Amino acid sequence: QQHHNNNSPYYTRGESSDYVFTLLFGMIGILLSNILLLPKLPTSITHNRFHTFFNRHLTFYVVYIWSKQHPNARVNLFGMPLAAAYLPLAYLVIGYALNNGEVIPVDLLHGMFVGHIYFYLACIVPKVLGGRRAVVSTPVVLVDLCHWLEGRGLAGDGGGGDEGNDGPALVDVDGVIGG
Repeated sequence: QQHHNNNSPYYTRGESSDYVFTLLFGMIGILLSNILLLPKLPTSITHNRFHTFFNRHLTFYVVYIWSKQHPNARVNLFGMPLAAAYLPLAYLVIGYALNNGEVIPVDLLHGMFVGHIYFYLACIVPKVLGGRRAVVSTPVVLVDLCHWLEGRGLAGDGGGGDEGNDGPALVDVDGVIGG
């Protein structure tokens, strides 16, 4: 029997390697787009405020992906219930309001932009192309490393906690990111 953790908001198979890959994709995407894209934006948007630490970018990357995965989930934002699909927009409005309407929260938009790229490549493109395999998927090396760190054995050796597993579980993209 395979290891499953259905409490994971990202993966029905509950693989920590998938979550690590998602975070690595987000970190690399945020860093690359910060170097290549943000300097080209007009100063009326950025106000020459460039970030050194990307904690809010990565947080909203994860929030955006989660909200796309669970659009009908109910969340409570400062006592106001709303659907998870509107959570990123609500945070943008709050961020804009907290800046007195003067500065667009570019860090939130940046994280959501990279999150949208990941969601598009992992879920939308395979469905449009009729395939069952995600365009971006967790490398087997990362799956093996996480299995080794968790003491479950390598994905390809049948050891550890995955008896009868011929390799890393490939996940179809129906409701799963990173498959």
